[in-house]
Amino acid sequence: MTCLTIVIGLSVSAAHGASNCTIPDNQCTRVVGCVLGEPNEIFIGEVIGVQSGHFSTKTNLGAVCTGTFRRTNFGTAKVKATCNDGRRARATFTYYHKQTGTGRGKGRMSNGNKIVFWAGNRMLNYFENIQESRMDEFVTCAMGALQHDAAKDQK
Repeated sequence: MTCLTIVIGLSVSAAHGASNCTIPDNQCTRVVGCVLGEPNEIFIGEVIGVQSGHFSTKTNLGAVCTGTFRRTNFGTAKVKATCNDGRRARATFTYYHKQTGTGRGKGRMSNGNKIVFWAGNRMLNYFENIQESRMDEFVTCAMGALQHDAAKDQK
């Protein structure tokens, strides 16, 4: 098992365990992603809705971010969020993988840090194809977040 598989598995499993997505018809999907910064942050949570809706995530550093999204006429979705640590975010879902129902997006935090994220209930199937899923950003972020956590634990 590769380091990449472990990181993906842990993150998606954590998203599944932390989620309240239990009612089949509530249009609830899991979300996992990263904030690329100093330090990097992994976040997990859930998205509720189809054409528009809301979401909630929590990072490994304890920040809780909530917000809304709405689909555009062009097949993308615009996302706005506010975090309990004062940061704000804007992002866009720009890619949708039909076979697994997984969406991918990018954005920025108000402090300039980049965000990458994925949402869907079959993300593990999507992530099995490393090249198509474009996991490089997530792996880089997750490794940075884990290194930060390890350094913090040693203090």
